[in-house]
Amino acid sequence: MRTRRRGGAANRAAGIGEGAATVRGLLRGADVFYANRRPGYLARFGLTAQEAAEVRPGIIHTSVTLHGERGPWADRVGFDQTAGCVTGMMTLEGSAEQPELPYIKVVNDYLVPWLATAGIVAALRRRAREGGSYSRARLADPGRPVAPVTRDLRQGLRA
Repeated sequence: MRTRRRGGAANRAAGIGEGAATVRGLLRGADVFYANRRPGYLARFGLTAQEAAEVRPGIIHTSVTLHGERGPWADRVGFDQTAGCVTGMMTLEGSAEQPELPYIKVVNDYLVPWLATAGIVAALRRRAREGGSYSRARLADPGRPVAPVTRDLRQGLRA
């Protein structure tokens, strides 16, 4: 697919000197810009949501981070297992007092793209009415509703 090639070129180009200019060139024909980087990373290349909108008015800028772009943990990086740890999902095996190595549960990595896609679709619909938009998804969010269940299981409150 042509889109996939263009996306691959953007990924490779973003980290080199002329890469940001290449990405900005690709933005001119894009509907959606998807970034899976820590907050502040894209600003170094002039690729924030606002800067992307200057290059391509109406673009949907989608950002996926571990904890969001604001707040005390915004600069922390991680992946699915990190999100599982901070939400308590990893304590399903063992306990806080006697932790056991949990089997690898990749939950957030599967759910976050669905959430991000829903955000993109909503932003595209909004764009049709109002203009450009952005969407954000946090890797830790799908695990948050599980945290109380995890706590209750550890305390023996649920069957």
